[in-house]
Amino acid sequence: MSWQGEQEIARCAAEAGAEVRALGILWPEGVRQA
Repeated sequence: MSWQGEQEIARCAAEAGAEVRALGILWPEGVRQA
């Protein structure tokens, strides 16, 4: 895998993590039930 590909995967993972944190802040009850 190229270095550029690894950077892209890391960026996508960081964006997904940010979305999960945002969901946890906005809907903590729903996240705990899921």
